[in-house]
Amino acid sequence: LAHITQATNLLGEDVIKFALETHKQIEKYAYVLHDKDFKIDEKTNQFIKNEKGEKIPVNPHWHIVLKFSSQVETKHIAGWFNIPENQIECKYKGYYAFYDVCTYLTHKNYANKHHYDYSDINANFDFEKFIVETELKKIKNGNSSPKKIREKIRMQVMFEGLTLNEARRKNPENYMADYKYLQG
Repeated sequence: LAHITQATNLLGEDVIKFALETHKQIEKYAYVLHDKDFKIDEKTNQFIKNEKGEKIPVNPHWHIVLKFSSQVETKHIAGWFNIPENQIECKYKGYYAFYDVCTYLTHKNYANKHHYDYSDINANFDFEKFIVETELKKIKNGNSSPKKIREKIRMQVMFEGLTLNEARRKNPENYMADYKYLQG
């Protein structure tokens, strides 16, 4: 998983499209042009203004999120987009990492940033559907990954007396994914 941030004067959309089309290791991608944001003082979380009292715009920049089918080194990603390696973040971990980075593209969780519409996002998957379905899954699962929920249900069946029928009613999705183990 990689997140690229780069100024528009250093990276054009033609280069982005070419890189996304030619590198088959990229399983999923989403990118957006952020060109409606204003500078914010990180200490006060207030807009920075010029001498006329006007908010100062942030330079237009791209955000690109990449999910890979196999591990890819940042030096290769940098080469694909012709950018420095330090413009690529690969620190994201966890079941919801791709979702978490994708939500940043819209800024919907940031009060002082422009909220970009789903239609502003360019992706090779149904971006809005992915976000909405993942949000519902997170609400249903209390932010836990399906693996953690399956483990919890296993423990309840094995040690707390939860019956298989109760497990099925409680969480049918995870029950079906873990059916053979629970019956064992």
